[in-house]
Amino acid sequence: MCQTIKRKRRMDRKKTNRTRLIGILFLQVVGWGVVTGCVEDGRRTETDDRNSIEVTCCLQIEPLVGEPATRADNTLINGEGTTAEETVVNDLTVIQFDGNGDATDESIVIRTFNGKLNLTSLSIGLMQPPSKGSQYLYFICNAGDVFANFVGTLGELEEKILTISREGGLSGGIVMTGACRSTLVGGTPIKATLTRRFAKIRFTYNADGLPEGDTFEPVWLQLLSVPKAMMLEPASATTDIVVGFSDLDPVLKEIEKGYVWYIPENKRGKGKNTGGSAANKGAVSVPDNYCTYILLEGRYHQSSDNKDYKVFYRFYPGADAINDFNLESNHVYNVGLTLKGIGNNDDRVASQTAESLPGANCYMTAPGSILTFNPYAAAGIDVSSTGWTYAGRMGTKEQSKIDHVGLVWQTEPGLIRNIYYLISSGEIRLAIDNKSGNALVAAYDGNNRILWSWHIWITDYSVAKADYSMEGTSAEVDNGYVYKFKDYIWMDRGPGALSNERTNVTNFGMNYQWGRKDPFVPANTFTANTLTPTYDANGERVETTAKQFDQAYVNTVGDMFDNVMQNPLTFFTNGGAASGTPVNTSNECIWYGMSAKGDLWSSIKTFFDPCPAGWCVPPAGARPGSGDVSYHYASNASGNGFYIKGIEGLFWPYIGYRQISTGVPSGVGAQGIYWTSENGSSKGSNWAKTYGAGNANWDNTMFDQSRRHSDGMGVRCVKIK
Repeated sequence: MCQTIKRKRRMDRKKTNRTRLIGILFLQVVGWGVVTGCVEDGRRTETDDRNSIEVTCCLQIEPLVGEPATRADNTLINGEGTTAEETVVNDLTVIQFDGNGDATDESIVIRTFNGKLNLTSLSIGLMQPPSKGSQYLYFICNAGDVFANFVGTLGELEEKILTISREGGLSGGIVMTGACRSTLVGGTPIKATLTRRFAKIRFTYNADGLPEGDTFEPVWLQLLSVPKAMMLEPASATTDIVVGFSDLDPVLKEIEKGYVWYIPENKRGKGKNTGGSAANKGAVSVPDNYCTYILLEGRYHQSSDNKDYKVFYRFYPGADAINDFNLESNHVYNVGLTLKGIGNNDDRVASQTAESLPGANCYMTAPGSILTFNPYAAAGIDVSSTGWTYAGRMGTKEQSKIDHVGLVWQTEPGLIRNIYYLISSGEIRLAIDNKSGNALVAAYDGNNRILWSWHIWITDYSVAKADYSMEGTSAEVDNGYVYKFKDYIWMDRGPGALSNERTNVTNFGMNYQWGRKDPFVPANTFTANTLTPTYDANGERVETTAKQFDQAYVNTVGDMFDNVMQNPLTFFTNGGAASGTPVNTSNECIWYGMSAKGDLWSSIKTFFDPCPAGWCVPPAGARPGSGDVSYHYASNASGNGFYIKGIEGLFWPYIGYRQISTGVPSGVGAQGIYWTSENGSSKGSNWAKTYGAGNANWDNTMFDQSRRHSDGMGVRCVKIK
């Protein structure tokens, strides 16, 4: 005899990945939260007189609750239905417990099966007790070998917290479980029903109901607040938050085709929507902050005012569209959205005017923020000496040359949590961790060559309020100041600096070769020439390298500007005399080729300018002179720098520089030389004008305060007038 058991299950989950409606889901159980012992040959050591017995097992899979019906000719309605991948069984673990299914029943036998299985007639070797009493059999599908060595009680098994990894397609299958009681009588088949331990969420939308002339273009589709783990047998009516929650990767293309997610159960109960309207099932009506929801973002054109909007639709799937927030395993939740407009009286809809950030090579963004920018917007005017146009290099949203985006370096592992290319809108979006730092991200073509790269300056300092109407010589902005000096507004720190505290090394900004947009990280101590470490997307260290080249190298690589673009971590120079040597040779110590170019930076912001939008490298006329400054210089180097007389707080730290021939840092705590945008010098066209000091003296070592283009100096941005 055998009695099929349908147990009340619960699932806790933290995060999973996403799966496409047409695509296939890969589910892999990667571990559990409690360590268990091992079983020799998958069986516990016997202590009684049990007899081996072969039994035949017949397993069936429980239909998904809520899956749409089919027509008489078996065609699916609206393309919906259970797919073959949702019923696949790739592996099976069978655990025999000694008893009727009580939590204290001990495991006796474990049997595992892999490969193609005949679920309707599966032969299993089990152990029959002398009393021929009832035994409890537990079946687990598509969990791999996670339970192959389980030893313990039924209660301990049911409380296992399984972390779920989902990456790609459904080759691993959906975790399913089943159970039955049996006296293990020979010749009597065992029957059990397998139940999927995941909920299925299907999302579709249509725009047929939009007002005439209105259009909607989807940009982002995402499932948020998803459990990262599951339990085989949830013990409570509400999913335990111990499993943890996170957001799945967004869907960025073919959103209009719909999407399907499979996630562990997340039962949150009833909400606070007492109005009886689906329009009020929004964030204000949730029972807690762990409810799973769908976010659809798009660009909406409203013909009535001829304006474009960013629109965000948020939906909480559940047993009803009003007040239920439960997602149960083996259930299907169909969310079908019919767009009818922006919906000002709908709690599920939010909108804002669609505005893109202006183009820049450096974007300032706060810790924990989401940064979205348009990679097709140039930072400034084209640089004719490169032979490029920005549009020619990048393409347009409609005819883009971008194949993918990625991280080049970051100053802390995990600083950039995710990078996305929003195919529909043509934008790049970054998810930033909740800490300060710097990073470089890039757009690549189909051959994995960098088209362009951007410095991401992650700081709570914001200059959005800076304005030339400011009164006096200083003005407070968010988490810092701006200053007016020589009729220009100056930031209180250089690009990449994480503070303006005089005695904190985090006030060091980036180093730059003149005319080059990509930064080099500064030193991380006041007195040692050691650099701030940088890491790749995997958290591995990446280092700056140096390259001296000659005409033969230039002939080999062809376009040196493109070569430099492909190597943002390489400090390029063609060698020659040291930067401080007053010679007039015009083809020495430049980073981009064998002849000097004077238009890389200029009084008009170019597409190589390294400052944020609305700011630029200062012209030579804005730089201070020796009569404008005072100095602080001490042996411990803390706070060393030069200060503007009469303007409290405006100072430039001695950040050192990158040596012209090697890229190695030098002069940290003892020297601070900063670039202007003006090229040219009495010493040659491969020099550009600078300002700064060393020790306690103004920099008068140069004939007219200038350095060669390959020197690695600092930058302090001024607001464009």
